[in-house]
Amino acid sequence: MIRKLLRRALPRLHLPLAGAVSASEILLSKLGYWRSVKDGKPVGRSGEPLPWFTYPALAWLDMLDLSKARVFEYGSGWGTLHWAQRAAEVTAVEEKPEWAAKIRPLLPGNAQLIGPVSGQDYIEAARTGAPWDVVIVDGILRRECAEVAAQVVRPAGLILLDNADWFVEAAAVLRGQGLTQVDFQGFGPCNAYTWTTSAFIGKHLDLPRLSQPWSRIDRGAIPYQL
Repeated sequence: MIRKLLRRALPRLHLPLAGAVSASEILLSKLGYWRSVKDGKPVGRSGEPLPWFTYPALAWLDMLDLSKARVFEYGSGWGTLHWAQRAAEVTAVEEKPEWAAKIRPLLPGNAQLIGPVSGQDYIEAARTGAPWDVVIVDGILRRECAEVAAQVVRPAGLILLDNADWFVEAAAVLRGQGLTQVDFQGFGPCNAYTWTTSAFIGKHLDLPRLSQPWSRIDRGAIPYQL
């Protein structure tokens, strides 16, 4: 759509500007940013639910085969629906009653929601059912939840901390457990600013990779071809 409009309005773009336009199309259309803004929630170009992570983090996660993984998520939402589609099972904990009431009816059989709970019950929720292959820290009390996450994730598993550039104490807790922090900075769904989603991994990480990496972006497009 964007490319068609540009063909009509700007038929003689010089190459640098054409390159900028091509990059904009990737963000707005191929990555689904425009759809997420229009819908007001983190979704892809076809309306599929996404975690509210940065696009670089989502692209990296796209390379992993999580079909046999057990996922725990601090903070429920559209990401819970996403993990239910990709993982063997997902358990999320939620503090807000109105949000829990909205998300719970949408969950398939391999997903469950704990809550609404708050305080220590929220923090400790990940201990039930542990160990987990993937633990996501993306809700309230992130420093405290990060401490528990490091204890309940498998040695070969993965911890994801969203907004790591804001929650620096939570990130420090995970690094203090000997985990390596890998930052994915950039734009993501809905937001008109960049932020950081970070993966924390140990030396024994063994989540399998898919055979076709980087599927989120169509890398076959020819630059500057409008």
